[in-house]
Amino acid sequence: MKKIIIVFALVIMPLFMTAQSSNLIILTDKPNVEFRVYLNGDKQNNFFQKKIEIEDLEAKTYMVRLSFKGENLADITREVELDANHEKSFAIKQKGALKQKFQKIGRNIGNSMNDKEDSDLIAPYELKKISNVELN
Repeated sequence: MKKIIIVFALVIMPLFMTAQSSNLIILTDKPNVEFRVYLNGDKQNNFFQKKIEIEDLEAKTYMVRLSFKGENLADITREVELDANHEKSFAIKQKGALKQKFQKIGRNIGNSMNDKEDSDLIAPYELKKISNVELN
């Protein structure tokens, strides 16, 4: 009887463990826009890409930062909450002209927000959620 319970536990436990994982997809259809993804400061991809799929993440809140290939493009930073057993997808979208004009831009490089490096950055894109699908 004990062997049956142990075997049952060994077979069932992995199913519950994988069912609690989450996936995150970030993509863009913009030409010449490639990016890297950082989750809570940890780089997720070594090369700039147009689509990133990160699987088997723990269901929790992450600070997501996108760093673009273009030197004059400001990073996008957003808090993303992943639910257990869900796949959340985001797309990099063009901001409206008015929103771009009035947004304060900066990467917090150095101690002063007046650094020349920061003042030359533009932020034409934002991260928009496009789906939140439950995994089977």
